[in-house]
Amino acid sequence: MQRRYIGLVAMVLVLAIMVSGCKSAVGEAAVDPIAVEVAKVTLGTVQSKSILSGKIQGRSEVPVVAKLPLKILSVEVEVGDEVQAGQVLVRLDPKDVAQQVRQAEAALAMAEAVLPPAVGESAAAEGARLANESAQADLARMEELHKQGAVSDQMLEQVRAKAAAAAAQYRGILDKEKAAWAQYDQAAAAVALARSQLEETTITAPISGVVSSLPVEAGQMVGSGTVVAMVVDMDEVKINVNISERDIPYVKNGQEVTAKIKSLNDQVVKGKLTALAPAADPRTQTFKAEIKIDNKDRVIKPGMFAEVSLNSVAAENVVVVPSRAILQKGAHYVAYIIDENNIASVREVTLG
Repeated sequence: MQRRYIGLVAMVLVLAIMVSGCKSAVGEAAVDPIAVEVAKVTLGTVQSKSILSGKIQGRSEVPVVAKLPLKILSVEVEVGDEVQAGQVLVRLDPKDVAQQVRQAEAALAMAEAVLPPAVGESAAAEGARLANESAQADLARMEELHKQGAVSDQMLEQVRAKAAAAAAQYRGILDKEKAAWAQYDQAAAAVALARSQLEETTITAPISGVVSSLPVEAGQMVGSGTVVAMVVDMDEVKINVNISERDIPYVKNGQEVTAKIKSLNDQVVKGKLTALAPAADPRTQTFKAEIKIDNKDRVIKPGMFAEVSLNSVAAENVVVVPSRAILQKGAHYVAYIIDENNIASVREVTLG
């Protein structure tokens, strides 16, 4: 919602003048002089003021959620409490998760007990490797002798079968050791996950601020993703407003503004326009803007409504007169002009 006002600036001179030279329509009797107020026409600046309504928000408003479906063991804070990042807000019952940690740690211990030093470095693997190398060397030698006709086909096949068996045994040992390491890695990951979940039974504040909402209580069951608290950083507040297309040429980032807080007895505070959309919202044809206000004393609360005043220069070095000097006659505007003889006459004027 937006209201627009035009302010007229002028130096006002109050004089007592005589409107003379007027005669009655019937006779020649003179009309008594009338005292009027006049103002000197000057050059000045016309300012535009836009009033924009917006809802106050905290600099950061972070919902705190439970990551596990558990019962709430205790609530450590109250609404309105000031908290630091990392401070405990809510504790969930850790009993079931602690049991999962113990089971995961037992499985890890079993996997570690049968774990080889590294794949291929156990005594069994080393023996199989040497046997395989010997069998492959024998096969190469027998194949060369077979080409020379020194050994029979049957003998070559026997050596070839022995080499294949040695290779298969070596691969089998390596595969078994790889599986042992994979099982160990899986067990270690399960322990890490269980311990992480145990840590998540203690819910802490993600930022420093004030607890603005606490919709849970001890004994309540919560699901994964349930919001258990809201923490707001109130040291600085912000107001999001929509600026019309006609006002955009006169506003810019960093511009100072004033805001009137209705619920604080119309208290007026200073702020600064810190963000301005580069393009209009296609639905509203307005430009979104963000205004930030210092709130170290935390008097201003999120959820309050404010009226923001944006002042801008609409025209400079223009003719200005007091607004009360302008009269409307039908569809036109007029002003009374006093000439050098102090005679008043009506002149049509154009407002800009």
